[in-house]
Amino acid sequence: KTAGSRTFVVDIQPQTQIRQVFRVLDKQHRANRQGSMYLLIQLADRTGVISGIRWNSDQKLYESFKKGDYLLIS
Repeated sequence: KTAGSRTFVVDIQPQTQIRQVFRVLDKQHRANRQGSMYLLIQLADRTGVISGIRWNSDQKLYESFKKGDYLLIS
């Protein structure tokens, strides 16, 4: 972390809780084996790229942002 308490992608460890803005590089709406939809996104900052999953996603959420947008992830 920096003095401004920004958490960079390079510093994120498993189970790290964050509340940070990241750029969306890619997004996919997929179904799991049971047919429930989830959102798979690729997030980035100047230090790297990380994947994120939002379980129980719907089409409205998927369409609420696009590639290149910035999202607050928490």
